[in-house]
Amino acid sequence: MPRKVIAAYAGISPRTLHRFLRLAEESREKRDRGRRLTEAEKELCQFCLDFHKAEADLETTAVRAITSAAWAGDWRAALAFLERRFPERWARRRIRQTVPAEEEGARPPARPALANGRRPRELPREELKAELARRGLPTEIFANE
Repeated sequence: MPRKVIAAYAGISPRTLHRFLRLAEESREKRDRGRRLTEAEKELCQFCLDFHKAEADLETTAVRAITSAAWAGDWRAALAFLERRFPERWARRRIRQTVPAEEEGARPPARPALANGRRPRELPREELKAELARRGLPTEIFANE
């Protein structure tokens, strides 16, 4: 949950929440250096501990809900979990397409569907080579065959 929402729920401004957390961190560092804390500083330290525990509890509850839904068969929850937990294998890959400067603002042409309706990875090499040639694309990747 965004801290802005947490602050609003607590009836304080986000700036005040940030200031409390900063002062609490300074008090904790002071305590760690062996210096005595005032009662107000002790309360700030406790506030900071409670705040971070509440954030961790919220996160844990959300993760439990997602994993429970995933294990119950909700493929969307399972996919969301995998994308975030193992992004190197499951995250969506973004494909960037550049447009030459002279065509700036023009939409790139739509990609025509394959003649047989299959995706390129599903095509045998000869069919892929023929599909590339049909579209007027280079087929040099097959030159070493």
